[in-house]
Amino acid sequence: MFYQKPPITKICLITGANRGLGKELAKKLSSQGWELHLTARDPEGLKKEFEIEKISYSKVHKLDLFTTSQEEINTIFSEINRLDAVIHCASPYTTKKVSESSIEEINEFARCIPADVSIMTQSVKKISENKFPGVLVVTGAVIGLPNLFDRGIIGLIKSNQRQYSAILENEETQKSRREVYVRHFDLGSF
Repeated sequence: MFYQKPPITKICLITGANRGLGKELAKKLSSQGWELHLTARDPEGLKKEFEIEKISYSKVHKLDLFTTSQEEINTIFSEINRLDAVIHCASPYTTKKVSESSIEEINEFARCIPADVSIMTQSVKKISENKFPGVLVVTGAVIGLPNLFDRGIIGLIKSNQRQYSAILENEETQKSRREVYVRHFDLGSF
């Protein structure tokens, strides 16, 4: 059996690439020659900022977990030919406690869960199309995991990400040929 050399250019989708960990990883991977597809709530703002900082990328897609439809998420993945890695950093943010929140506010944040699930599922499917294993990284640590119970409403979103990441990872380990490594990073693990 011959070892088939992976393609030279690695392709990565980074959600939430406009700030924080997403932006820092985009800088690093760009400097290493990765082809980057990025998402942000404000694509034009990201493009301007990355142009000033000379961070290269292939395409910026609009993604707002509150308002993006399933069709828009499908379009993002259909516009990317191949994926070697996905780094899912996009996340809503609030410091409000559940006990201080109205049901409407909690429901507003819960609306992000289907978009999260869709992004993670489609990431695994897209990476699985490759001949070579890839990775899905979900960055729950940015908001402050593992102190999930102290995080109020945002804990709802992050606990869902953590659980769904574990389900995807378990399903991948059951396969005879592992296609995707799923990792959920908590505080202190990087």
